[in-house]
Amino acid sequence: MTLFATTRGSGAHHFVALHGWGADHRAFAPLLRRVPADVTLHLIDQPGCGASAPPVAWTTEAIAAPIAEYVAALPAERVTIVGACSGAVVGLFAALAAPDRVERLVLLDPFLEPPWYFSLFTWPVVGWLFYRSSFGNRFGRRLTNAAVKQDRKGDMTNGFALVRHDHALSYLTALIRSPLPDADAMRRLDGRVDIAVGENTFGVVLRSVRRFVELYWPSTDVATIEGAGHLPLLEAPRAVADRILWPTNHTRRRAS
Repeated sequence: MTLFATTRGSGAHHFVALHGWGADHRAFAPLLRRVPADVTLHLIDQPGCGASAPPVAWTTEAIAAPIAEYVAALPAERVTIVGACSGAVVGLFAALAAPDRVERLVLLDPFLEPPWYFSLFTWPVVGWLFYRSSFGNRFGRRLTNAAVKQDRKGDMTNGFALVRHDHALSYLTALIRSPLPDADAMRRLDGRVDIAVGENTFGVVLRSVRRFVELYWPSTDVATIEGAGHLPLLEAPRAVADRILWPTNHTRRRAS
């Protein structure tokens, strides 16, 4: 399949960035002028998103497979995968498919488990109607954004004006129906996972992060991005860049 990717920087340390649901590689645009000299940042359109062809099947494993292949082909011994929102789940599956190539797995305000109400979109017949009324038209997106905004900044539904809605719904359905990866494989990533969440993010994000840390990644510290909600890439790009865009070394990690 055709996987679209573009890069910024030419450093020896390679970072692969995965956007969330309803977005494409441009979600990471606020970080582009903050890429350190020692980093190459790879911006990926996930399969079925942006300019990338759809996956061979709408499963989380099939979405992650070409990303794992991309990681394996990079000219670096170890790579950092950065996943934002639902991109964290795809990044996790990609890391598990190529664990020897992963230096760090950075999860940025991750929906590690989708909220229960997203399952409404997967119901036969009416699910498509629910989706179209909330994300598939301009008026619905305005209402949805107003309903979830509270003290969060930014427009959380803006990207849906540009997506193929059948692909967006298939992508979401794949994540909702995805079984959890093997627990032992998840635990083998402990010590290589970094998590950062917005100060004002959704409760479901915080609950799923706590659960995954307790069950699989007890060595992980969860950082809080002050002043940000669920879109820290837009709301606090400098803080996000300072937190995630550095190669793995203990001195810089403590400093961050």
